[in-house]
Amino acid sequence: MQLTGPRWSPSVKAMPLIQRFVALAATALVSLSGAQAESLSKEAMFARLSALAPNGNAEVKYNLGMFLNNGIGTAQDNVAAFRYFTEAAEAGHPLAAYKVGCYLAGQFLGVVPVNQADALKFSKRPPKSS
Repeated sequence: MQLTGPRWSPSVKAMPLIQRFVALAATALVSLSGAQAESLSKEAMFARLSALAPNGNAEVKYNLGMFLNNGIGTAQDNVAAFRYFTEAAEAGHPLAAYKVGCYLAGQFLGVVPVNQADALKFSKRPPKSS
């Protein structure tokens, strides 16, 4: 997905990170479902992502993990977020692999055991080619 055009003006760069993530997730939902995701509430976007996740799409699972990781449209659930990040990483999603590495490095203590060696492997994992 290319981040250019009227939707991705310079003002997007000035948005706080969470707002940029929600805007990106909304754009992903539009491209995946044809719905007008930008008009959906965060809770509705979370519900839509949850419904799409069983189909195995790595991008959907990564976005669902981010919603759970940050408590967007749902209660924060780092255990579930880690599960979705892991599934997306195994499917070759590079940002999901990075997040798995962050968890393994101790970003959210108590969710998974800290393992610096595995954290480094995931954080530097290249995306799978299609």
